[in-house]
Amino acid sequence: MKSKTKRTLYECGQAKVHGRIYCSQGIALSREGDGSLDIKYLADGHSLIMTVCQTCTEFIRIGLPVAEKDRGWQKQKEKKHGTTVRESI
Repeated sequence: MKSKTKRTLYECGQAKVHGRIYCSQGIALSREGDGSLDIKYLADGHSLIMTVCQTCTEFIRIGLPVAEKDRGWQKQKEKKHGTTVRESI
């Protein structure tokens, strides 16, 4: 059985970046502060698959999901002494 492709902020027309990553509909992407995300998550190559986006009624897909081979996201490989080693997928 093929797994369902998860929604990401890369694909949502409501996701905006202006110093921080936020939802233009006011939906909190994080539990901290104003609900926005630090831009370092984007710069570090995180997948930006947010739980809140998976069932969001305001999600507007702005294109097809990015093929796994084209993503360039960092894949969590293993943990060593409290740090996470990542590799591009």
